[in-house]
Amino acid sequence: MDLYFRLLLLPVIFEVVMETGCDCNGTDIHINATTDPQVIRSPDFPLSYANNVSFKVLVEAPTYAHVLHVHIVYMQLNNWNSTCGDRLVAYDGNSSDASELHTWCGADKMATSTSGDSLFLVFETDDFLTDSGFVLRFWEDVSTTCRPGNSIHLNITDTPVLLTIPRIPLHDEQRCVYHLRTTGDRRISLTLKNWGDTSPRGCNNTHLQMYEDTPTTSQLTISWRHPIPPFSRVITTSTSLTINFTATTPSVTNTTTPTTMSLPLCKFTLIATSISNNVGDDTADVVEVTSSPTYIWYSGHIQGQVKLVSRDFTKTVRLDVIDAGCNPNCFYVTQDNPNGKQLEGTFTDNTTTYRSTGPVIFISNFTDQSEDKLLLRVTSLDRACNGGVKKVKATTDAAVTSMLDMAACKYNGYYIYNITTDHADHIVNLKLSRNFFNATSPDKECNHSYINIYDGNPHCRLLRKWCWKQTPSIAVTGDKSYLTFVVATSHGDFPGPLTVTHFALLSASKCKPGLVDLKASADVTKYLSSPNFPGPYSVNNDCTWRISAPRINYVVLINVVKSDLPNDCSDLVYIIYGLYPTEKTSGRLCGQDRGHFRSVGPFLILRFTSNSFDNRSGFKIAYSTEHNTGGQRTEGGPPVGFVPGACITIFTHPYTCVS
Repeated sequence: MDLYFRLLLLPVIFEVVMETGCDCNGTDIHINATTDPQVIRSPDFPLSYANNVSFKVLVEAPTYAHVLHVHIVYMQLNNWNSTCGDRLVAYDGNSSDASELHTWCGADKMATSTSGDSLFLVFETDDFLTDSGFVLRFWEDVSTTCRPGNSIHLNITDTPVLLTIPRIPLHDEQRCVYHLRTTGDRRISLTLKNWGDTSPRGCNNTHLQMYEDTPTTSQLTISWRHPIPPFSRVITTSTSLTINFTATTPSVTNTTTPTTMSLPLCKFTLIATSISNNVGDDTADVVEVTSSPTYIWYSGHIQGQVKLVSRDFTKTVRLDVIDAGCNPNCFYVTQDNPNGKQLEGTFTDNTTTYRSTGPVIFISNFTDQSEDKLLLRVTSLDRACNGGVKKVKATTDAAVTSMLDMAACKYNGYYIYNITTDHADHIVNLKLSRNFFNATSPDKECNHSYINIYDGNPHCRLLRKWCWKQTPSIAVTGDKSYLTFVVATSHGDFPGPLTVTHFALLSASKCKPGLVDLKASADVTKYLSSPNFPGPYSVNNDCTWRISAPRINYVVLINVVKSDLPNDCSDLVYIIYGLYPTEKTSGRLCGQDRGHFRSVGPFLILRFTSNSFDNRSGFKIAYSTEHNTGGQRTEGGPPVGFVPGACITIFTHPYTCVS
């Protein structure tokens, strides 16, 4: 879901916000529920939550005999390697000592309800990747848990109603019946949140039947006896719906002593709500599709459009027209938008099937012929993605360039590119360049689509987060013998195709962080050089040397013995006449030239930065000291700050290359 739709969720109903910076040692928030839904959302939603978060919320139902119902509106927690490192846990009581109702991680949207008047929520994140978080709704109401042998009559409104048939032992055939009804200008929407448990045996011995209206006034529409979920959503046009759930426990005879064993009933959870009876004349009726079927009933006069969207944008959509009271010309199906490519249906077993190659299809231009019943079944199908994990070797022989096309993974893609070397004393140098990007995307800061570069594997130190929309390329090196970059994309944002260039260098090609102090001598000429000189230095170097004269009345002399730096000054040496690196820069040196410099005091600082990918050998500088006899002078060269053929900046004047 893109940022625009996340923002739409926020003002729907009253919000309860988990603020950052609160005391996380005890219960952070205490809320009294009402019959009107309230909202809890993760910190900073719809932006990404932080690492190492721990928040606790206690919700209580003040009304006697009421329980608490929880409906997940949006859930996107990072679930790296299916470890549930970021998770939201619900407890059936007033603390984490109570029994656990459910643990949410990843994109799990399971609904739940308490058995009593208290709900305790704990949101915890690890120190790895983050995501956009969650939004949940909660309210108090009477229990809608069905007990075998009972029938429950419910009026369905805008407020979601949680329908639950718990796992309980049954000895004989028993049934739970829900009779749902809404007002005449509304229709009923059912969303399946749970079907079965870890053991499918209970669901093998259950029979689900659904009737639009009642069993005596309408024909059976759905009949299901399998352990896999029968659907993800059902939408009716009628104002009433009957759900008949029957469980039959078979007798299991022991080989020695005949006994009858009781098997648990399959747990079954639905969310029922009412929606508008109009299929929009100007806007499309949007139906979210998952890998479990969504059934849509239309039994009245229908006009307008229906938009079917796969919840997982890496998948495609399949539409099955199971029952149509009109000929095939009463509507047509297009891909991506109402004016997109028209899809041709295939007719088999009394069902017309339409298959897309993308995550969105439209049903458009219902005509007057569609007054009869129309039953649709929609599912989301897997689509191959170029993602996964790619492992390559970096060598010192030559730079290797390859292309990485992320087009197939542009919707919620996650791609890992691991670069290793064969030697522990080598480090990886990496350059990434994009060829183009989606300039119309609202995510200009790459908050939800990004490339993270790690010094090792994704559990290690994050070197850089690259927003390819702001800079067309990036060059990075780490401190280890392997390096990983992760491409995460969402709602159509992707950087590719990417040009990936990598090679290996000795660890000595990168300087150690921090300020290095050097002592100059009047008797001995000393030398300093770029990392790994005369071999190539790595990218992302930031080396600082402070050369000190022995006495306050001495100055520092430097002589550039060799300079092999890029002529465009992308790698350069800053020259600072002072004690600290933060003082005003007097000039800078780059290119292939040599020269002489003399400080105006007892200190001179050299700072070398490398950001290019040229594999240059760097520089070598000789330094010494002499007594300060007053004034500025050079030995065998022009005044200080001007070096023949070098690129210099005097910071009171524009940048100049002097020859």
